[in-house]
Amino acid sequence: MGWEEFVLLFPRTSLAEAYEIVEELRKKIASTDIKDDTVCVSISASFGVASFPQNSSNIMELLKNADDALYDAKNSGRNCIKVFKSKENE
Repeated sequence: MGWEEFVLLFPRTSLAEAYEIVEELRKKIASTDIKDDTVCVSISASFGVASFPQNSSNIMELLKNADDALYDAKNSGRNCIKVFKSKENE
């Protein structure tokens, strides 16, 4: 099905704190069923997390790094969170 992408910004939040916030959000989304008279569906969400200035030097790099981490999460089976890791930190 379709994938929608959204950006969440957490000013003055460490990478670890952002991960914890997003993990709580991921759990709430995964535990929510959408129901009507004939259908009951569940949804999940994948997240990519990056930080400025920890692993990004400007806003465009921050968005690209978060997007790269998001696609890593989607390719890892979805319903998970991946934190951007630069090539030199692997």
